Amino acid sequence: MTPISIMYYVGIDTDKKFNIPGFWPDPDTLNKIPKEPYEIQAELARIRAAKAEKRKRLEVKAKELGITPESVQAEEAAASAHDQ
Repeated sequence: MTPISIMYYVGIDTDKKFNIPGFWPDPDTLNKIPKEPYEIQAELARIRAAKAEKRKRLEVKAKELGITPESVQAEEAAASAHDQ
C-alpha cells in the first residue's frame, strides 16, 4: 500500500476501526489530583499517616531481626574504614 492509501484507510471511520472497549481505564477509577486547599491538606495527612504506619511496621520488623541504629552505624563505620 502506498502512504496515501494508508492515510486514507486510517482517516476514515477511526471510531469503528480503533475503538477497543475497555482499553482505557474508567475515569472514576483513576487517581484524582487534589485541587482545593482542604483536599490537599487531607491528602498530605493521609500520606503522612501512611508513612508513619510504614515506619512503625519496619521498626518492629527490624527489632525482631535484631537490627538497631547502633549496629547499622557500626557496620557503616567498619565499611568506610575498610574502603580507605
